[in-house]
Parts: sequence; C-alpha cells; structure tokens
Amino acid sequence: MSIFARRMRIAMDDRQIRQIDLIRKTGISSSNMSMYSTGKRNPKQEYVYKIADALSVNPEWLMGKSEDMERPIRNVDSFLAELESIFNRLDNEDKRTALSYLNFLLTQPKYKRGSVAG
Repeated sequence: MSIFARRMRIAMDDRQIRQIDLIRKTGISSSNMSMYSTGKRNPKQEYVYKIADALSVNPEWLMGKSEDMERPIRNVDSFLAELESIFNRLDNEDKRTALSYLNFLLTQPKYKRGSVAG
C-alpha cells in the first residue's frame, strides 16, 4: 500500500469520514477514489489538494513529504481574529484557564525543540 493510501486511511479514520463522504466532498469518481485508497494509483496533484481539503489535513503530509498532519494556517490575520473573538466570549476565569493551557502546551517537547513553526 502506498504512503498516500495509508495516510488517507489514517485521516479518514481520525476525522470519521467514510469513503462515500469523501467522494461527495471532492467530486472524485468512486473508481478513482477506490484506486487511491487501495494504493493501486496515486492521485494527480489537483486531487491530492481536494482530498486534503476534504479531510482538513496538510496535503504534503498526505503525499509523505511532511510529518505534520495538520493543515498549516494560511491566513494568520483571519485565524487571530477568530481566536480573539472566541477568547472575548469567555469570562475572566475561563480566560485564565485558556492562557494556562496555552502555556502548558508550550512546555511540551515538540515546542522545546523548536520544531513547530506557526
């Protein structure tokens, strides 16, 4: 089985998305999707991006070119605005809890190594 097929299956299981749902979301034919999921054929780049978008994963991860499954944040301003909007809806106690949790995340080994980029 190809790395693409293995990773597509991992993402589908993780996101609880069935193959039929992926077909509907991407518009890719069931015969092509079947070949991709069994590793008989790898998709063209445009289909990799459609599948990655439907699964909300990093397309480079799907292709085996990255170890980071999560899709990178492309529009930082939009992300920060959303984060601020959510944060502002919290009461003061929950704001402190959220900040404590973020500080806790920064103590994790992957951030200490400096291997994760924003």
